[in-house]
Amino acid sequence: MTAYDAHNNIQAFSVYRLDSFKIGTGAYYNYGFSGGDELKAIPNKGTKGVDGFIGLNILEQGVWSFNNMTGKVIVATTIDSIPAARKLYRIPLKKRYDRWFVSVSIDGIKTEAILDLGYNGSLMLPKKMIAKVKPKHLLTYYGLTNHTLGGANYDTLKYYHDARLKLGDAGPELENKMTCFSNSELTLLGAGLLSQHYLTLDLAHNAMYLAPLLPGIHNKNRMKTWGLNINKQGEDWTVTTLLKGSDAEKKGICIGDKLLSINNKKPVPDDDRLSYKLIDEALGSDDTLNLELLRNGTPVKVVLGDKVEY
Repeated sequence: MTAYDAHNNIQAFSVYRLDSFKIGTGAYYNYGFSGGDELKAIPNKGTKGVDGFIGLNILEQGVWSFNNMTGKVIVATTIDSIPAARKLYRIPLKKRYDRWFVSVSIDGIKTEAILDLGYNGSLMLPKKMIAKVKPKHLLTYYGLTNHTLGGANYDTLKYYHDARLKLGDAGPELENKMTCFSNSELTLLGAGLLSQHYLTLDLAHNAMYLAPLLPGIHNKNRMKTWGLNINKQGEDWTVTTLLKGSDAEKKGICIGDKLLSINNKKPVPDDDRLSYKLIDEALGSDDTLNLELLRNGTPVKVVLGDKVEY
């Protein structure tokens, strides 16, 4: 059966019924499985090499403990099998409408968030909550946002980086984390927001656990950005997101500009993995960013020297 994804893409994935399969040493029987067709189910990523996705129907069977720094996961039958060092905070979850909810406090304002186990890297709030939270500083991105920011495709998103977040009544306070205000009516807690912690899911008992990856870690450093994102669209690497007021916008970079080279290196033809690594490293660097772009058939060179810090 071929299904649509959230972006109305009919070629996103096909659903199969598997008699049996194994993840590590754990065996699973008679499960639905989503097989990626050319990975079009992964928005703006374009990376080849993934054959399928693990869904809630599998996560709800057993206990899963993730280390996002190393990419390693422990799969166990009971929570007692997970090391105690990974279970510092127990945070209750509630299941409604086949989705998992967690209580969240943002600057003292309480709400409930859906636990988004996909690519969402931030806490996404409805725009109507801006008046309640009253953030001091907002950054406005426009264009096609990617998973490093909001995890959804909207024309305009407002980001707030200084939020004081607390999970559950006895959970950890997550300092200086990203929140995103969108037109969505849903509040989403992205798994990427928890990347500084071990994330352990015991969905069979309505709970998740958190513990810092490093003792005493709190991200109080300011974030820096060049003010743009570059993603694969069709056959081209394209500027898809732009930060209002950034050096990138001031120097005339436009959404839709196609990337010819970044720091004098060209994307690798037919190798999205290496191309994404090349772009990601360049955007993550604090050195001068040299871009050669194609705009309406004309090459344009732009040098960015100042990151936006927030």
